[in-house]
Parts: sequence; C-alpha cells; structure tokens
Amino acid sequence: MKYLRIIKISLFLLFIFQMNLGYSQTKNDSLLCNIQDKIYSEFTTSFRANSILGLTTIDSLLKINKNDYFSLYWSSYCQYYQSLFFLKIGQRELSENKINSAILTLDTLNNKDSEAYALLAFLQSFSLQFRNSGDINDWTKKINYNGQKSIAINSKNLRGWFVLGNNDLHLPASFGGGTKCEKYLLNAISLNERTQENCSFPSWGKNESYYALISYYIGIEKYKKAKKTLKKALEKYPDDYMINKLKEKLKD
Repeated sequence: MKYLRIIKISLFLLFIFQMNLGYSQTKNDSLLCNIQDKIYSEFTTSFRANSILGLTTIDSLLKINKNDYFSLYWSSYCQYYQSLFFLKIGQRELSENKINSAILTLDTLNNKDSEAYALLAFLQSFSLQFRNSGDINDWTKKINYNGQKSIAINSKNLRGWFVLGNNDLHLPASFGGGTKCEKYLLNAISLNERTQENCSFPSWGKNESYYALISYYIGIEKYKKAKKTLKKALEKYPDDYMINKLKEKLKD
C-alpha cells in the first residue's frame, strides 16, 4: 500500500508538471506571436512615457525561456531597441551597454541560422558608432562575414542582403565601400518579408532596405532612380518615418 501511495503521488506530480509546462509553452507562444510588432510598439511608447519599462518587461519575459531560439533572438532584438532609445535621449554609455548585451545574447546562440547571422550583423553594424577607429576594420569584417553566412544558408532571406548592402553603403570608399550596395539592396527589396509564414518569424529589413537604397541613389546624384524607388517604397510603406524624411531631399 505504501508503494502504491508513492506511485499515485508521483503520477499526480508528473501531471501537475506537464500542465504547468503546457501553460508555460502556451504563454510563451502567445508572447512570441507578432513579437516584432509588440517590441516596436513599446519602443514608440517609451518616448511618450520617457521610460523603457515596456521593453524591459518584454525582455524579461523572453529571458524566462533562455534556451529557446526565438526567445534569445527576440531578446537581442528587444535590447537593440532599448539601446536605440538611450541613444535618442543622449545616454550614449547606456546605449553602448545595451547593444553590447544584445550582441552577446545572440552570439552565445548555438547553431545559428540565416536569421541569427543577419541580426547579429545588424547589431554589430549599429555598434560601430561606439568602436574605436582602430577597431572599425575588424568589426566591418565581422559584419560582412555574418552577412555572407546568412545568405549562404538562405539566399531568400532579405535581411542577409540588407545587412550586406547597408554595410557596403557606409563603408568608406578607401575600404572598397559603395561598390556592391545597390546589388545587395535590390536583392533585398525583391524578396518576401518573411522566410516562413509564421507569426514568430522576423519581417524587418525591407523598409530599411528601401531607405538605404534611396539614400545611396541620392548620394551618387542618381535622382531619377531615387524618385522611382521612393515612389515604390511609399506605396508599400506610406507611414514609414525614415522613408518619408527622404521626400524633402527629392523635392524639385
């Protein structure tokens, strides 16, 4: 009887554990669905509230499942927006700390896929503004390496092409910059926003690719191409703040 009682208790505890695990997974799945939009919404709210509490709350929830791929990916993405917030309000040291943390979070991910390499390259590119001039060349090589890894794994991932194009656009001419960005960015805007129809998958990068490509055309004074690309960009992203800012530069 004693052993039977122990077995019953063990089975009951196993049932409770499975119920809690199922609840945790359901809660996590709910958080991850459309998580990119949730993070961006909290980012815009942070300026009105003068606080990143919403972003840090999302990041804390993501870190509960620290071994989950999507949780790590979106935690890094969330930390990028925290870094961007601090940069916008003039807190450069806090901004640098957050972007370094975002890079470290993603860099520890085992078996990186195309999306992870693309985001890592993007975060590293953003962090260049905090690097010493002597380190820029090494970091630029890292960005290019990770971007190339992204498209080697999945050539249909627009984010891989975007980070390569954006990196080439901002690379000084003395280092060979500006020679490949048009090709890379045209590839980016030709591809679907998501590589899979899954609400947890990222879709960022296409509007940024349009912005970078238009900026490139303006920089080399190809205004007809810039206007044509701007028109397409506004048809797809009519409310994009950065793309709309370029309209002023292209007024006749």
